[in-house]
Amino acid sequence: MSELIFSRFRELNRGTDRISAVYLLIKNGTCVYVGMSVNLRQRLSGHEHKGKYDRVLFKRFEPFALRIAEKVFIDIFQPELNTVGTVDRVALKEVQKDVARSSLSLALEKVGGPAKLAKALGISRQSVYAWKVCPAKRAEEVSKLSGVSKEMLRPDVFE
Repeated sequence: MSELIFSRFRELNRGTDRISAVYLLIKNGTCVYVGMSVNLRQRLSGHEHKGKYDRVLFKRFEPFALRIAEKVFIDIFQPELNTVGTVDRVALKEVQKDVARSSLSLALEKVGGPAKLAKALGISRQSVYAWKVCPAKRAEEVSKLSGVSKEMLRPDVFE
């Protein structure tokens, strides 16, 4: 994972659009809110300022990782404007499914498609086409072939 360095929003190039990031709203040196967006500039324009924060920091993430990253930062900072602890097991399972689906798509792209993955695994193309997420028993093999970690392919199984 890349080094975790947050950037200041005001340093962001004005011409840059559609930055996928987790952001922190800071007031007097304390994180008061953690959010995420696939279009940071547009999302921040929707926040009511009214003295709730005096600085914005952000860290870029791929869109499929935003929900998990946001949850991690909420757990770390426990900001007063977030409803801490509302991400329950059902919501976490949904996030894990989203990550698993996105990661399978990325793995398929990296190996050249479902037919090539099926051939490399010694299984039928139809089997791979039927996958909504990578089967847990295949995650390690798919990871080795694609370079996508087994933790991303099946975050519900490998932590």
